[in-house]
Amino acid sequence: MDFLTNPIVVSVLILCGLCLARVNVLVSLILSALIAGQIGGIGLADSMKLLADGFSANATTALSYILLGT
Repeated sequence: MDFLTNPIVVSVLILCGLCLARVNVLVSLILSALIAGQIGGIGLADSMKLLADGFSANATTALSYILLGT
């Protein structure tokens, strides 16, 4: 049962659950990333910085996927 404490697995499960509940894709991504950061022991500010850095590195592609999903 160690895989249930893995931040990646928990994040993907939360993301899938939120998407199935028809929550906005961008909100789902942000929430699941922040929860994964907290489970992984990363602070809230560091989680947001990593998320923003990841989006800015692939901003055009990420924005296209997000807009197509909404």
